[in-house]
Amino acid sequence: MRYLKRLARRYPMQTFLFLFNASVFTWLQTTGTMIANRLGLSGDGIWIYIPTWVKTLTSHSIESIQTLYGASGWSWLITSMLLTWLLTFLRGLMRAVIIILLIGAGLWLVYRHFELLQNLKLS
Repeated sequence: MRYLKRLARRYPMQTFLFLFNASVFTWLQTTGTMIANRLGLSGDGIWIYIPTWVKTLTSHSIESIQTLYGASGWSWLITSMLLTWLLTFLRGLMRAVIIILLIGAGLWLVYRHFELLQNLKLS
């Protein structure tokens, strides 16, 4: 435990991003599973709530969309942790840009999942 505290003090930015990424992963995994389950329960009426780019990406297949939303948390976790690890080697403006992009993308994904889940609950 002492070792973890020492690492957190030594690398505060990476610690923040690790906690942020883990919390976004938890949110995406939970809501992604709920969305996938809701898509399985619904049917044809659900298509109005799915973004067009997701329909195109999955070739209008409900099973592919369920898989995409079910796996979105893991995709986020792997990508964001790799970028967080990359930050230890970067300095200056490039580091700031990646941090802003990571936080922005995480918040955007949380918002989009929340919005889609709200629309699915209303239908």
